[in-house]
Amino acid sequence: MATLVTMTIGSGVYRITDYGISVIDGAIVYSASFAGGPNPPIDIISVSDVQETGALKVNELTLEIGGADRTIIAALLANDSKENYVSISRAVVDELESYATALSSFVLFDGRITSFAIDDSERESRISISVASHWADFEKVMNRRTNLNSQQIYFPTDLGMQYASKITKDLKWGRE
Repeated sequence: MATLVTMTIGSGVYRITDYGISVIDGAIVYSASFAGGPNPPIDIISVSDVQETGALKVNELTLEIGGADRTIIAALLANDSKENYVSISRAVVDELESYATALSSFVLFDGRITSFAIDDSERESRISISVASHWADFEKVMNRRTNLNSQQIYFPTDLGMQYASKITKDLKWGRE
């Protein structure tokens, strides 16, 4: 099993794995944590467990990476963290000589970076990244309404919101 992490920070996309060698999933290459190269390697230190509940709440996890170079740190500091995304997948891999191929993979968690903490010392660099599901930005107004006219602006033939005005009075969205 390999953990595959894709981080989109600003215009940069970083793909890393905790597997000992690089992993290819389809046409996407995830660099090994301790792969050599001109830049210091990025290590996946830990990925916290995902807690699923039946309650209406925002699910979160923490991704901790080490050895992050200045480009990742600068990108995190320069970009609004609400526009940065992280996708964490697990894959069953088949190891070849210099790389591994993902036989099967599934997305474990996908969300937005809500916050991060940088711990930089002379000996090591660690970044702890908090990632929350897409519901973390629930309060953001997106100028959409739960009515037929708003739905048909984007989907002209969709009648799914035809009776929304009668039904939405009973919906509970996580508030009392």
